[in-house]
Amino acid sequence: MPRLLTVFVFVLALGYFQHSGAQLLLEQHYDLPIVLPGSSLSLPWGGGLNASQYGKADLDGDGVEELVLYDRSANVYQVFGVEAGQLVPANPLASLLPELSPGWVLFADYNGDGLKDIFSNGDRGIVVFKNVSEAGNHATWQKVADPLFTIGFSGKINLIANAADVPAISDIDNDGDLDILVYNFAIGGYIRYNKNLSKENYGHTDSLEYEIDTRTWGEFQECDCNLFAFGAQTCEDLANGRVMHPGGKALLAFDSDGDGDKDLLVGHEQCIELYFYENMGDTDSAYMTGYSNAFPEESSPANFHIFPAGYLEDLDFDGLKDLVVTPSFEENYEFKIDFAHSNWFYKNTGTNDVPDFRFQKDNILQDQMLDFGENAVPIAADINADSNIDLLVAANGHWNGEQYSGYVLLLENTGSAMAPGFVVKDHDYLDLSSLELINPTINLADIDGNGTPDLVYSGMELQNFKPVSWILSNQAALGQSMDFDVAGKTKLLLPGSVVAGDVPVFSISMKTDGSICS
Repeated sequence: MPRLLTVFVFVLALGYFQHSGAQLLLEQHYDLPIVLPGSSLSLPWGGGLNASQYGKADLDGDGVEELVLYDRSANVYQVFGVEAGQLVPANPLASLLPELSPGWVLFADYNGDGLKDIFSNGDRGIVVFKNVSEAGNHATWQKVADPLFTIGFSGKINLIANAADVPAISDIDNDGDLDILVYNFAIGGYIRYNKNLSKENYGHTDSLEYEIDTRTWGEFQECDCNLFAFGAQTCEDLANGRVMHPGGKALLAFDSDGDGDKDLLVGHEQCIELYFYENMGDTDSAYMTGYSNAFPEESSPANFHIFPAGYLEDLDFDGLKDLVVTPSFEENYEFKIDFAHSNWFYKNTGTNDVPDFRFQKDNILQDQMLDFGENAVPIAADINADSNIDLLVAANGHWNGEQYSGYVLLLENTGSAMAPGFVVKDHDYLDLSSLELINPTINLADIDGNGTPDLVYSGMELQNFKPVSWILSNQAALGQSMDFDVAGKTKLLLPGSVVAGDVPVFSISMKTDGSICS
């Protein structure tokens, strides 16, 4: 859910401030309790996750690394601290991170000082921020490369990883400095190995001097989804002489079997599978002879509707790096990605040297958050007339058998105005999912002029993307529990100027065909 769903005291105590005229003081809370049927949530106001990229860095200077997520779909950071072995929201620490171009963000210590540095994409190539934090202080950064350069056939050239890519930043040759694997940015197909020469040139690892060691690392070529040319083969032998799709690629290089060389995990922008390649060569000469699309285990392969990407981080605090797989697409392609279950967690039951990843859940962190899919839009109102402010949340996230579309949830405030607590009362309020709108919004307004708020549910129709609003009249008297007329709902055809995300409220008269009078 790319919009952070947070609750402020001023919303929950709205009635008090409206009637008393008291000064409005804002205070953000992350600890308001949320209860789902059978359980409570530990990170209810964490903001939700969509296409998250996982990393860790010590941002507050306490010697313990925070979990830092970069969500490609919303271009935002989300930060979680650690207290007593549990993750807690720490989003204010995100302000310590440098502002970056939309695309990808990776944390890696390139100079061996124990502090994670930042690699990201920029307008001209890879950008690097060195972590120059002092012990005990908040993280600070110094831009040291914009862009990185590498040595090619014609001399020094920009080291480019497109915004749609995720390169592999890893010590490929085991000499202590960080090398970079990235697909040919222009045509795809082959992987370029950019070797870091810091150790060779200076005897230490704190420089960023690269050269293209090989343009065909692993000795294979990507031709199409589930179609690869190995060894002496080319795509011409397999796929009519062309690389089928040079789109984004997400690479993760790691030693899966403890033999000292790097194996590879790759996601492709137009493919649903995550591909694993075992390195049959060595640190000096990688050689792939085949692939698996059922990694890491055949019973639960890490396959999404589109573009999976893998990341290695210890997520359960047992000292072992686990595998998390997320979609690397910036939008919900064809509305077939479940953005409420898009962070697949594979626990490492082996060792860091020889990992053994086992599927645990498809919604790590999301299962402890208010994560309803994507584009969540909340409104606050006393729905059941108990003087407590409840929440209605519209979002994309209801599966209709073919695609995800909009729906509304009711969160009932079972606490009080000043000490609220919420129970998810209805997962498909008024069966609004049956209207099949995308990017829905919801509002309450007195449409019929009788002094009570009616419900306005708006969005784009899934089948034709036309903007519409549905009006459900409130049949209850003022001060009573709201009772919306589902059977008598009215459909309004909206002007073309209304776009996804707008929250229209009208003072209207209607034509007989349901359209709005000008």
